Amino acid sequence: MPQTAGRRRRHRDRRRRMRSGRRAATFGHSHAVIDVIEEAAATPIASPTFAGAVVDGGLDSTIAGRLARGADRSLTIHAVRPSDAGIYQCTIKLFNRPADHPTGPRVELFVHSKPTIAEFATVDFYRAIGEQVVLECSADGSPKPAVQWLLDGRRVVDEQSRILIRDGRLEITDLKATDEGEYKCVASNDEGTAERSARISFAKAPHFEFAPRNRTALDGSSFFWRCDARADPNQLTYRWFFSDKEVKFSDLGLRSVIEEGDLRISPIHRSDSGWYRCVASNGFGAEASASAYLDVQYQAQVLSSTPQVQTLPLGLPADLHCDVDANPSASFVNWAKDGRVLSVGNDTRYDRVETGAALRITGVERSDAGLYTCQAYNAIGGSSPYEIHVLVSEPPFYTVTPEPNSYRREGEDVTLFCGGGGTPEPKIYWRRKDGRPLSARAKEEGRATLSINNIHYEDHGVYECIVQNDIATLSKEAVVVVDDTRPQQPTDVRAVSRVDGAHISWKPAFDGGHEQTFTIRYRPLDSSDAWQVVDAGQRSEFDVTNLRPSTTYEFLVEPNGVSVSSGYQLRI
Repeated sequence: MPQTAGRRRRHRDRRRRMRSGRRAATFGHSHAVIDVIEEAAATPIASPTFAGAVVDGGLDSTIAGRLARGADRSLTIHAVRPSDAGIYQCTIKLFNRPADHPTGPRVELFVHSKPTIAEFATVDFYRAIGEQVVLECSADGSPKPAVQWLLDGRRVVDEQSRILIRDGRLEITDLKATDEGEYKCVASNDEGTAERSARISFAKAPHFEFAPRNRTALDGSSFFWRCDARADPNQLTYRWFFSDKEVKFSDLGLRSVIEEGDLRISPIHRSDSGWYRCVASNGFGAEASASAYLDVQYQAQVLSSTPQVQTLPLGLPADLHCDVDANPSASFVNWAKDGRVLSVGNDTRYDRVETGAALRITGVERSDAGLYTCQAYNAIGGSSPYEIHVLVSEPPFYTVTPEPNSYRREGEDVTLFCGGGGTPEPKIYWRRKDGRPLSARAKEEGRATLSINNIHYEDHGVYECIVQNDIATLSKEAVVVVDDTRPQQPTDVRAVSRVDGAHISWKPAFDGGHEQTFTIRYRPLDSSDAWQVVDAGQRSEFDVTNLRPSTTYEFLVEPNGVSVSSGYQLRI
């Protein structure tokens, strides 16, 4: 009987402990042991059996393979995971009495783990001064880890206004130079520490370490142009332009390759000569741009624009033309007639003009007709001989020549006579030698007569009678002088820079029948300053002094102080 009473006391104690509940904790990935007290074991009529463990109302399917039951009805969980945390309770099934499910105490399992930090989506942040940046740091662990940020090893302090730290999120507005560096997110709890790093850098616009330079290449060769820039970040995009058009969209596109800024062209064509521009960009700040000139050289050649049949005027000087294209320029042109090389320069009848691109014959003879060839040379090579068939024909001629000088008073009329002939029939017309158009009061009568009615001051000048056909163009001058008017404007006005001034010179024109003096006006170009005026008297040259250095001036020379002036611009 005493033995039975003792068993009953132990049974009551166990029941009190089961009602009170228990706590269990484990750390990391170790195993957990949960003690189970079998209340049914105190009942003689019961045959107790351990049924299992309940986690918050049901077993997790991932835990089944890691469970083990001890001889004392304890429960062991191997390789504990954070998901194993929860409330466990033992249930006893009895087989020798009506169904009853006595249960043990509720035991709560806490799983402690070291912190973990999710990988940063970005680890390199490039910003400009004054911009904003946000760094996200998501940390897990049990107990919940504390998170702090370090900049180059120093703790980042929440400033509430410019720097804000909330739940691992670091936000910095109005970035300053001192904000640049390595940022480290540190998560800590009782089990350990985890950290991840990111870097904030201030972007730097590209600058050239090797910019393209002016280059020379041969027609048909391969060409390489280097262009190398540096920036931060250094993820650079390069573009090349030719004559302000992007190379890949130009005629060069199929013959060019851009590799990390370097431009390759193969083969080079002479039409590729010109200005090229390399542009480097990293998306931050201004682009870097550098230009250089490509000079494509090629051997001399005679162009097809050279007439294959040329007619020379008998008895007059004439030029045989040979159109040459060369880079560098042609150094000389060889001429031959009927297979014999001409001794140009040594023979007084032949001379070179325009670097030998034309052959001048002084006084054409009938024997000058024949088959000529021109062949051009430069430093690269020579052209093939180009054949020119030369004919000799009678030039046009004057049947009437105009009076060399005609004097009239303002309001009078003047008539200039001229006539000519030839085969083929020549064209005869009048023009002003200074290039100005004929007055509206000037009329060409018939084929060779020019009449000007009611002559004015503006009609004063040199006129030309032109007789022209396919063989030659002839010109005869006639001067029309309008007396008793204001002076004509000076010609050939020139200014030559001196140490502190300028030397001005000019050619006086017709004085209108009066004594002529000159006035010089000058001021800085595009200036609203008043004109400075000096009297040059009857001279045709004058020194202007006390001018400002590095300044462009304009000068006006006026006869007798009237507004009939000739101007000149000069940088002093």
